Amino acid sequence: MERLKAILLSPAGMKIVNVLFFLTVLIRNNGFIIVAHLVWVLYLVVTIKNTTDKTLKAAYRVMVIYALVIIAANGYFLIHGN
Repeated sequence: MERLKAILLSPAGMKIVNVLFFLTVLIRNNGFIIVAHLVWVLYLVVTIKNTTDKTLKAAYRVMVIYALVIIAANGYFLIHGN
């Protein structure tokens, strides 16, 4: 877990998330979109735990809620078909 946390907090952490989101544009698959958003949620949770700024924490929590809504919607369409 510490290794994952170190990777996400490194400069490469946001690059990984950005590459996954770029790939979701190229690969239009609900499962891949779910994976990209799950990685983003992990990144946001790690960032929330490591920041002291209350405004950033609130903004990141809103983004986590947004990502979870997207995950739920894509999960629904993945299960029930397009």
